Amino acid sequence: MPDIDEKLLRAFGELVSVKIGLRPRPGDENILRSAILTRIKSGKSRSPEEYYQLVDSDTEQGQLERHELAAHFTVGETYFFRDRGQFALIRSVILPEIIKRRGEDKTLRIWSAGCATGEEPYSLAMVLDELIPKNSGWEAMILGSDVREDFLAKARGGIFGEWSFRSISKDGRNKYFKKLNERQWELRGHIRKMVTFRAADLAGADYPEGMDLILCRNLLLYYERNFVTAIVNKLSAALGDGGYLITGHGELFSTPVEGLSHKVYPESVVYQKTSGQAQPSMALVAPKTRGEPVFQNFIQIPEPHIISAPVRYVPPAGNEDPAPEPESPQDPFKGLEAALEQGRYQEAAAKAENILRDAPGSVKALCYAARAMANTGDHKTAAAYLERAVAADWNSVEPHYLLANIAEENGDRAKAKEELNKVIYLAPKYIPAYMDMAAIHENENDFDRARKMRLSALAVLKAGPEKALIAPYGNMTAKELINHLEKMLEEGLAV
Repeated sequence: MPDIDEKLLRAFGELVSVKIGLRPRPGDENILRSAILTRIKSGKSRSPEEYYQLVDSDTEQGQLERHELAAHFTVGETYFFRDRGQFALIRSVILPEIIKRRGEDKTLRIWSAGCATGEEPYSLAMVLDELIPKNSGWEAMILGSDVREDFLAKARGGIFGEWSFRSISKDGRNKYFKKLNERQWELRGHIRKMVTFRAADLAGADYPEGMDLILCRNLLLYYERNFVTAIVNKLSAALGDGGYLITGHGELFSTPVEGLSHKVYPESVVYQKTSGQAQPSMALVAPKTRGEPVFQNFIQIPEPHIISAPVRYVPPAGNEDPAPEPESPQDPFKGLEAALEQGRYQEAAAKAENILRDAPGSVKALCYAARAMANTGDHKTAAAYLERAVAADWNSVEPHYLLANIAEENGDRAKAKEELNKVIYLAPKYIPAYMDMAAIHENENDFDRARKMRLSALAVLKAGPEKALIAPYGNMTAKELINHLEKMLEEGLAV
């Protein structure tokens, strides 16, 4: 069996990143080498060089091989009711709201994307079994998908060992599982029948439609930023109106999410499918009513807490709090802002140009024009507006931050970091700059710097009021962001 030289292995790593969207991490070289040699041994090619050409091709066989390589990078670490906080939220708030909304047609469509060996979708089935009365006429479809066929085969088998039961009480295990021997338990048939499994690669598969709830947790962190954006947009399109997307903690920070509004709970940030063009960037919510716990003696999970409305606070662009701009009935920016918020980008750009005719150095108008053009996909024109804004006032933070965003979207990480460093210099309290910088370092596999950036953000957040609302994360409070960052660091997502 031929070995793979380091230069070719690096080329495979770049190919995996560009073609599959996966982000190789330190230590993945051995995984990649093993995967390549395994595929060659199976007769797919005669040499590593020939196999590289196959994987790089856009043929049907090339797509299949990319799928096979992606499967080798998947970690099957999971267990029933993983992340108790999120499952408490699902059980007490999310699913009851969906069930109430779907009460007339009595159908539920739920998707566990990246389900590994099936513990997550089966956990959802157990929740529904507790929430929905027996023989009530409801039809629930739970789909579990994963890139690895061997994982799905185990999931369909429904037999699990002790390691999968870390978050289930003894009573809960006895209720839903039958003991086979000292080491194995079999899931009871009525729960198994609620879940259907299908092989799918999120980066290339067709998505189902009309989902009420999608769980895609601890999966997006494996993908490059541009692939994450594309996947999230497809997940959004797969949701029906009012449907929910739940990801792992912090996975979508610094990622644009189209058609979804944010809801912040102490246990997690969740995303809900919205209708219409204009939507708030984030909504603070809490359950209006709460019935009795439905998992008595089943799983020990905390109740979600009601969040009181915080005092609005926006971190300053510089070291001092900026004075609010005066408003007037003749304010030319009002119509511009409305057009931008409602997705009328060409109209917004035209209104900004009208303002610039009288005030060519208006940084605010130049930034609005840049945002409008960026949203049409014309990044070159948007960047030109921002360079004019920088020339007019180098100390203004927004042009530098928007230039960083555009550079990230175009894959120019060096430019993005350069602009974010300027933002941090000008506005050391501006949290999004630290978060974006951390995400870039993480994409470059520089986990030590990513961790330092998030620790810097934590230090800034902890020095301010806990109820501060962090722009541009809408109604996410400093305390909530602190909790998310600490959880990310604890789970090693930035290490």
